[in-house]
Amino acid sequence: MGSMRAVPRDDALSTHTFFRVGEEYIFQRLREVVALEPRQKLPSKRVIEVLLAALNIHSMRALVNDKKVRRRTRTENLPVIVATIRSLGLLQMKHDNLPEDTPWDDFIRVETCIRLAAWAALIDWSQCGTFNSPPIIASAEMTGDFPCSEELWSAADTTEFRLMASREAEASRSRTSLSHCLAVLMQDGWLGASHFPLEPVTLMNLYFLIGGLSASIVSARLMSTLSASAPVILSAIERWQELWDRETTRLGPEKVRASGLFRHSGGVAWLVRRSVEVSIGNGKQCAYTRGVDHDSLKELHDFLQMCRDT
Repeated sequence: MGSMRAVPRDDALSTHTFFRVGEEYIFQRLREVVALEPRQKLPSKRVIEVLLAALNIHSMRALVNDKKVRRRTRTENLPVIVATIRSLGLLQMKHDNLPEDTPWDDFIRVETCIRLAAWAALIDWSQCGTFNSPPIIASAEMTGDFPCSEELWSAADTTEFRLMASREAEASRSRTSLSHCLAVLMQDGWLGASHFPLEPVTLMNLYFLIGGLSASIVSARLMSTLSASAPVILSAIERWQELWDRETTRLGPEKVRASGLFRHSGGVAWLVRRSVEVSIGNGKQCAYTRGVDHDSLKELHDFLQMCRDT
């Protein structure tokens, strides 16, 4: 994987020829280990490791500059990953106890399953927006816990884990699901950000939430219900924006810039809002909205320009 970001020398570029072989091996291995997996509450370490490898190779291959590869990863590999995660019950995975009452090893095993499900959903939702294709994972399925805080996840050992867990207990962190949070954003009543069921709402939480909202827009547009559902969706985005403004103000510009991928959530929210407004505002169609499941990125590029210029 390191060769993807390495200096483009011959030795680094030559490793790319092995990606197809690695991809085929990983997905064949995934089918084998799942077929041999006994029914149990938690998947084995072997299954988790192969699932992680499948998700990683899919992420590497999903947006390469090759239409055939993009289509294969989107229509063949991702459905296998989602079907596996769904069959193992990872979309509903929850911690049985609070972190401070859980052995570190047990916590990491369950949390890994939760994060696998969350990132698979986000990858699916990102691709459905990129190519205007129906999402595979429904937000209603995401009834498991949100991923824990990065501080707790990144604990180096048992001692640090216990320290982080006790701090979170003192902060009275709430536990809820992505599905429930999206439902609250879309419901009729809204009591304000201070009454949101997830507290605190981190930048990572907000990134997952805006991803779920974007997938709901694609679904509504493809099912010809966007005009009817637009008021609810736009209201949900405004509520999300309130949560985003509160959290980014609390953190300050430097911490937001240092948050990596999550710092782009505000821009994603703007694009999601504009895509709704453009889609219902003037009735103007473009190649992106006329077609379904595109193989190129040109349709998306032209649609983004329309959102910017309209």
